Amino acid sequence: DGRTLPTTGPVSAKHVQFLGAWLLVALTARLGLHAAVASESAKQGADKALRLAVDAVTMALGLGQGCVEGVRRLAHGTAAALLLAARAPSAVWVRGMLGAAAAKGHGFLIGAKLSGTLMRTAAGRAGELAVFYIDNHLRPYVGLRRLLYGWRMQDKRAKPGTTDIHVHDADGRPVYRLATLAHDSLGKLLLPIGALLRLALGAEQRILLAFDRAASYAEVLAELRDHHFEFVVYEKKPYRRLPAKLFRKSFVLDGVKLRWYERNANLGDGRGRVRRISLRLPDGHQLNLLAHSTASAEALITIMAARWNQENAFKHGVERWGLNQLDGRTFKSFGADFVIPSPDRRRLDSQLLALREAEGQLHRKLLRASRPEQRVELKEALARNLKEQRALEKKRPDLPTHCTVEEAGLYGELMRQQDEYKAVIDTIRTACINAEADLATTLAPAMARPREAKRLLRNLFSASGDLRVTANSIEVVLDVAGTKNEQDALAALCRTVNGWKLTHPGDVAARPLRFRTNIS
Repeated sequence: DGRTLPTTGPVSAKHVQFLGAWLLVALTARLGLHAAVASESAKQGADKALRLAVDAVTMALGLGQGCVEGVRRLAHGTAAALLLAARAPSAVWVRGMLGAAAAKGHGFLIGAKLSGTLMRTAAGRAGELAVFYIDNHLRPYVGLRRLLYGWRMQDKRAKPGTTDIHVHDADGRPVYRLATLAHDSLGKLLLPIGALLRLALGAEQRILLAFDRAASYAEVLAELRDHHFEFVVYEKKPYRRLPAKLFRKSFVLDGVKLRWYERNANLGDGRGRVRRISLRLPDGHQLNLLAHSTASAEALITIMAARWNQENAFKHGVERWGLNQLDGRTFKSFGADFVIPSPDRRRLDSQLLALREAEGQLHRKLLRASRPEQRVELKEALARNLKEQRALEKKRPDLPTHCTVEEAGLYGELMRQQDEYKAVIDTIRTACINAEADLATTLAPAMARPREAKRLLRNLFSASGDLRVTANSIEVVLDVAGTKNEQDALAALCRTVNGWKLTHPGDVAARPLRFRTNIS
């Protein structure tokens, strides 16, 4: 809004609203979020202001606001003590600061810097074999702009929006997001993403990519194998159903006995072979996996069974952290020579499909018609339908499947979302989700209902409390809502967190934070 916004240091204060969000801020700083934003900032000398902007968005997301506009909820009487600033920033100011940091491609560099840290952390947890799940996810768009349509599996239909390729670690934690320009296929981007993983982890680290059957094509699998990446993926149907007697080997996974049989599969056209693991479920259903790895069949089956960690991460990211938010409000038109699916061909195919469905309905009615005059009318309608189908089928070979934007008459009308600003906001979301996962992993074992750990953490982030600042430490005393068991679990969490020696990114003295609840 044009006004300066001075930052301050920590001061003692009573009844500070949302003080529990300091734990989230400190953990994201520990993960390297603030360092990533400051190091790639396009605006020199704005480190303190950027810290304030990042903290405000982190707290708003922790409170469940889902987007940058949620920083308005921080404008309360104790905002100065909470944010270490003269007053709470406005949403316009925060957008301006983060927009300046994202300009000129710096938004992508900020995300890449944090992603590299998260990739190395995930590989350190995994040990010898680092497993990463890769899948695409469409962010639907419901505004007035005209965007390309992409397939959204949840809706079983094509919708306007942007398709992102997401990379998660073996525990389902997000580590990287890549926005595609025109709903590029997963198979097209697997090797570039693998190259980024290798760049971050080094040539010696074994990397296994697990993905869905959408990229289970022979040329894609051969390319990954030839570049020395390990992988496991579902095989596309149809494939031969094997007799039950072949499934002699078995193991127990999550209390379910699974039988499997392994042999090699030829990729064809001189591409060589990969492993084919046929899995027989207790109900007799058969699944085939294709793999290139030295890991055991049991390990590969377990990895694919855990792929639902990524699907659960998508759901949690959308509902809790606003993953599908548009965030950026700027759009850019496609170039005149950009190639897109032909709208004329798509319209013709849609008309042809509608006519074929109508033909089926006419045949059904004709079969059941009893009156002669009704049968005559139906036969005439069927003849007209078939004539229209033949006319469209005659035109179809002359219409190309793809054309340029200019040829489609959409130049200046067909738009795409600018992703630089959203890359910064999603970097903050990624850090928050990873910090939340660290806390939930520590909190859940002490809870009577461990599945509700993240729900209790939301209470923790929104809790008010007192600040006691001394020369050697900062004590944060929180008033968190919870049952007796939950209070005991939170007290144990605070004791563990205090051993991590967290600091607030706005404290130049870097004094350790000491968390406790007012009941502990």
